[in-house]
Amino acid sequence: MFWILFISCMIAFVTTYLIIKKFIVFFENIGLVGYDINKPKKNQVAEMGGVPVVFGFMIAVLFFVGFEIFVYGNSQYNILFPALLTTIIIVFIYMLDDLTAILKGKDDKKDFVKKQGFSQKHKFLFPLIAAIPIMSAKIGTSTMVLPIIGEINLGIIYPLFVVPIGILGASNAVNMLAGINGIEAGVGLVSIFSLSVFAYLNSSIVAASFGFIFCACLLAFLTYNWFPARLFPGDSLTYMTGAIIAIIAITGNIEKFALFIFPLWFIELGLKLRSKLKAESFGKLNKKGYLERPYKKIYSITHIFMDGKTTESKIVAKIILIQIFICIFAFIISI
Repeated sequence: MFWILFISCMIAFVTTYLIIKKFIVFFENIGLVGYDINKPKKNQVAEMGGVPVVFGFMIAVLFFVGFEIFVYGNSQYNILFPALLTTIIIVFIYMLDDLTAILKGKDDKKDFVKKQGFSQKHKFLFPLIAAIPIMSAKIGTSTMVLPIIGEINLGIIYPLFVVPIGILGASNAVNMLAGINGIEAGVGLVSIFSLSVFAYLNSSIVAASFGFIFCACLLAFLTYNWFPARLFPGDSLTYMTGAIIAIIAITGNIEKFALFIFPLWFIELGLKLRSKLKAESFGKLNKKGYLERPYKKIYSITHIFMDGKTTESKIVAKIILIQIFICIFAFIISI
């Protein structure tokens, strides 16, 4: 199984890397671009990174599952089909959101910061639709260990309530910490890799395989999204990343560990609530090429490091490093 997973991850990386190259040209040719406001010239960059990533991911997962089922007869991997369907649905929904935002943005080319696709209420709730395949397949274990209460069997409440809330919460959380080159994919890569390793160590091979393959896709995307970005993730990739986190946690029955790696996003939510969810994570570029805070108050984790003396790439590197320490701590308290 290890060699098949390794080959699948290689397929995921290479396929995604090559597909992204083609999609960047395609998006630029048809005008699906956004402005990189943290750059001096407000460069135009291709949008909707989730679309080519889901293509590479789908090809690699189907190869992996097909090989496991038809060659080794491991029918346990069948549950990755509804998991993959949930992933595709969420990318499709937020691809439409990205398209709406881009088309609206063309009406006001001076508005580099605020792009509005679907309404905030709809964006928040749409992951519930994507959760239906996972709910229908009754993926996950309804028995959970809760603080104070101890072990409890949630029964039908788990697939009908816990699963959709998990996908809703995780996908929206990941989408909040965004806006500068490499932050979404970088933090997401560290988080999903940690989840996958933990799932593997706890004999949840199916969940771990799903996660490792997506990590390969994210790594390929990050080569185009790192400073200076040639492709933006868009909502299609940020919501997809959050959904993958929830799917791994549910499939591997490691929801508790998943919560332990979320402090960064919980803090981001608290900071964003200070602005009534209206503030952005972007910065303001000064003459020396460093980022300054765009507001008097701090409304995002990114703003903490925007002191007018730090470059965009270093800010992202610091936040990724914080997430690495959080994940290490999660391992320590979970083992």
